[in-house]
Amino acid sequence: MKSSTIFHVFLLLVLCAFTTCGAQSPVHHLEFVQTWPNTFCQSTPCVAPIPHNFTIHGLWPAAIDGHSLENCKTKYKKSTTPYQGIRGDMDKYWPALNAAKTNENFWWHEWTKHGCCQKEFQPHDYYKKAIKLKYDISPLKILEDAKILPGSSKTYTVNAISQAFENVLGIGNKIWLTCHEKNGHFLLMEVYVCFDPKATSPVSCTWKVKRWTCGTGDILFP
Repeated sequence: MKSSTIFHVFLLLVLCAFTTCGAQSPVHHLEFVQTWPNTFCQSTPCVAPIPHNFTIHGLWPAAIDGHSLENCKTKYKKSTTPYQGIRGDMDKYWPALNAAKTNENFWWHEWTKHGCCQKEFQPHDYYKKAIKLKYDISPLKILEDAKILPGSSKTYTVNAISQAFENVLGIGNKIWLTCHEKNGHFLLMEVYVCFDPKATSPVSCTWKVKRWTCGTGDILFP
């Protein structure tokens, strides 16, 4: 009986090697993630000067339940070619805030961990699309237009922040937020704005499997 069980386990492993066992889920949407440096740099040593604007973290393919599709195989090799014609914008809008990383290493990490799990864009077009979205979606402007201002001790409700984005993205297009907890307060860290797989139209983010990190009260925008 024991040998029979071992044989069946072995057979299953062999079949998995030649089939789609463990295949990635289909891309349901793309998460355009932007980081607020003033919060990020409170827990991580950063390159000076710290930008006073949201910077790009990444453009992440996600499944229908919201889980991020990661670490797929890529046929591309690391090079500077993908940044040709957009290098200035990449350095400005997609810097490696973390002082321990170079911009190039950060960008390549984003491609190998996230970007290569979608099939719409090759590396250059992937980076170019993220830069275009950055021009189209400015969280700082959206929040400031809603009188949600950084740099004060005032707190803001999750609903107020979400509504500010819905007013721009369209009613029903929900965003996702992450926060950093410090001294019992929750500081706004990142804003996720979601798009269809071609990154042409905003859609509502899904979060069935995401962990909420912004507490149950109001949020600081340092």
